[in-house]
Amino acid sequence: MLDAKIKKLKQNLFYSVVEITDKIEVDLVDFPELERIRHQARQRESYAVRLALKALISKLGLPFLGLNYNERRKPFLKGSNAGISLTHGHGLAIAVWLEGAAVGADFEKISPKLLRVAKRFCNEEELAYCGEDLDKLAVLWTVKEAVYKWYGLGGVDFQQHIHVPPFELVATGGDLLAELNYKSFSIPLQVHYMPIGEGMFSICYQQK
Repeated sequence: MLDAKIKKLKQNLFYSVVEITDKIEVDLVDFPELERIRHQARQRESYAVRLALKALISKLGLPFLGLNYNERRKPFLKGSNAGISLTHGHGLAIAVWLEGAAVGADFEKISPKLLRVAKRFCNEEELAYCGEDLDKLAVLWTVKEAVYKWYGLGGVDFQQHIHVPPFELVATGGDLLAELNYKSFSIPLQVHYMPIGEGMFSICYQQK
């Protein structure tokens, strides 16, 4: 098992971080679905994030019975009502576990690329208050990805359907609200963001 850094964010919400290295040897016994990934590096990333999940569940003293997926490839734990979300890239794999409710998470490197693609995922208000602040743009990108994963049924447009009101950036990480406005419903979602390494990490869930 890889060395996983497991942390508690709040009551019944945990995340696990694993560094992705070339030393990871993929074992398909627990995750046969990874056999369809032919690109070795991508297969290693997908395997690492599942190891992060297994380490987290083991730390919680719970059995790991495998994963199910919906038609949009959103993962669910077999035999559990806990919500999970998986994200990986830029050398890190992160798994999130929330007891009894859906959760979404995303990690993205903070880079000038965000300036080039900002108009694809930000509405006019968001573009105005972010300006060229890469950290704020990274928060917006990861928040919207996390909301998309939380919903898990596709069809959601980042620019039109997910709104993040203006917020003050906290360098060490902070909380904000996002709203999913899609079809006939409007859902407020709680978000926590934090910098990890060279990137930004966001988790979203529905506040009870």
